[in-house]
Amino acid sequence: MIRVLNVNDHPMARAGLRSVLNHTEGIIGGGECNDGVQVAATVTEGRPDVVLMDWNMPVMIGTTATRDLVANHPT
Repeated sequence: MIRVLNVNDHPMARAGLRSVLNHTEGIIGGGECNDGVQVAATVTEGRPDVVLMDWNMPVMIGTTATRDLVANHPT
């Protein structure tokens, strides 16, 4: 099973992706975040295999969150 973390500031976008992931064989939800600041803690808790990151979010944009994630959680 592949655990996927869904990061998006739009609730409807998260819900739509959640629905697709929940109906895809071999994939399970690995958590959700609504901004880039929450990503590191959620990765530590849920240990996802894949992070689907929104590019344009308030508080911390996706590129910054991705750089921080790769630096602090290289695996």
